[in-house]
Amino acid sequence: MSFIFKNKKILIISQQPWGEVKISKHHYALELLCMGNQVFFLNPPDPLLSRPVEVKPSPEGIHLVSYRPCFPFVIRFHARPLFDFLMRWQIKKILKEIGVQLDVVWCFEFNLFTDLSLFGAPVKIYHPVDPLSAPYQIAPALSATIVFAVSQDILDSFKKIPTPHHVINHGLSSAFVEPPLVPDFTQKLSSIKVGYVGNLSRSNVDLPLFRQLISDYPQVEFHIIGPMASKSNLGGEGSGETVAFLEFINSSPNVICHGQKPPSEVARIIRDMDAFLLCYQKVPGIYDLSNSHKILEYLSTGKTVVSSRISTYEGRDLLVMGEPEEMKELFRKVMNDLPFYNSAGNQKRRMAFALENTYRKQIERVEAYLTDLHVEARP
Repeated sequence: MSFIFKNKKILIISQQPWGEVKISKHHYALELLCMGNQVFFLNPPDPLLSRPVEVKPSPEGIHLVSYRPCFPFVIRFHARPLFDFLMRWQIKKILKEIGVQLDVVWCFEFNLFTDLSLFGAPVKIYHPVDPLSAPYQIAPALSATIVFAVSQDILDSFKKIPTPHHVINHGLSSAFVEPPLVPDFTQKLSSIKVGYVGNLSRSNVDLPLFRQLISDYPQVEFHIIGPMASKSNLGGEGSGETVAFLEFINSSPNVICHGQKPPSEVARIIRDMDAFLLCYQKVPGIYDLSNSHKILEYLSTGKTVVSSRISTYEGRDLLVMGEPEEMKELFRKVMNDLPFYNSAGNQKRRMAFALENTYRKQIERVEAYLTDLHVEARP
């Protein structure tokens, strides 16, 4: 008995809406579509939607499902049992508009849907990619067929849950799969380009460190790719610190801001980088320094990554990692010895790891786990 993701009707539940910027849940949806499935993507609630529930196609062919809350969602913070009861009604309205019997519900959202069995799909996957802190965020695992998380730190939240649970790393989207040629660095570069991809308005970005590195290395070109404000489908806080940082980089001659780009453009730009920066700080309940989806995109180029300590990559020798107080010295060492850090052997090793973690390969791993459980969707 085996489970194959083909000709299935799959509902992806996301806490980030469909938009130009895409992360794990969006890429899983696109890959499942390419594999011959009918994919529905449930956006987060939209109180301004003109209709109670709306289903419309995306340019790629995904069925985008949007809904207007049929009761005040604010009660989830004050009366969770009542919220869960009313969500049964909300789910029925969503399913009626979708109008098909689902084979798989794949839930990345961890705040709204406590009971995944209400979607009526025989296969229920719970897949949180962010740290969990509240009991209601653990609860979906009780009705799930299987649970996946992108780090052991997140998976530890399910130690007391009998549902099978496994770590599956973030994925690499198809735009980054075609690897560039591996150059042979034989001498110090006269001009160094350092790339950063991401939403700067998120509170987990270590902006003071980023600012210091830009100031300390005027000879280095820093290329920043991502929304230059909080106006993105991925959200963002847009704090005063963020605004000040955006003003700083816009006035810094050694910073090139590319803005928000689709994955194909991001892949093209980062192939020209000599190194990458990932500077995060721990934010309880939001970011736990256990993993980041952009790491695989960086590694796909083969170039070195100077990074905050990320637990999933401990012991792998793929990133140059350190604690916050070590980051300046690590960055200095890498900038002074790029030929070593970007040697052909090191680049090939990083690229090979990235290519072993494409979204297609991650879906194949999910299939293998479901097969081990003797799980099948409807024929």
